[in-house]
Amino acid sequence: MASKDVGYRAFNALISSNYTTPIIFSLEAYFDPCPMSHTPLHCQDAAPNANIKYASVVYSNSTMRQNNVQFPASAASNSWVLDEDTEQPLHNLLQAIHACMRVELGNTHRNNFILNPSFINNTITAKFPSNKWKPDVIYKDYSTLYDLWAKPPPSFQESYLPVTLPGPANIRVVYPCRFQKRKSSGAFFVSVLVATSSMFSAGWALFMLIATFFAKRADLDGGMYSY
Repeated sequence: MASKDVGYRAFNALISSNYTTPIIFSLEAYFDPCPMSHTPLHCQDAAPNANIKYASVVYSNSTMRQNNVQFPASAASNSWVLDEDTEQPLHNLLQAIHACMRVELGNTHRNNFILNPSFINNTITAKFPSNKWKPDVIYKDYSTLYDLWAKPPPSFQESYLPVTLPGPANIRVVYPCRFQKRKSSGAFFVSVLVATSSMFSAGWALFMLIATFFAKRADLDGGMYSY
């Protein structure tokens, strides 16, 4: 549904503007991280924030415009490449992709509208700006993605809702060991054996390197003779 919203509005603008609007869009977006925590964090309840670091558009005449670090958006010299026809639908698409990825990873944060449909008003844009080229008589500028989740049809609701996850995301598991615990005898012996062997091997290699250096200084043949 999110892709459909983007495609329809971009195509409608292209046809209505006599092919003067972009035909290709490219984005690079980063979402603010929400670190692992055993206690609830504000970011788990706040709407995910997508930062678009790079955006470019290509027109039918092969002209390309872009915004990035080298060419930042500027009202005077380099205006923002996304417009009212595409910016909000693309925002919805980014949020939908982000929500799907977190579901795939098993992330149970409450600000995922797929797991928590009541959060959709905080995440997804319900109504887009009016199309300036021609009235959008099919969808009337409303997001079909929003309509699907805010008012799911019975068939969709019976087949797919509610979406549940069995447990927390792997990326939220606490990997560093924060608690001291005595190792078992077997684990302790293996750890000491491996550490000792590693140190001995490194020391032996260093000794051979130094010994070879001094042997070659004393004898050009390095102490090796042929009979």
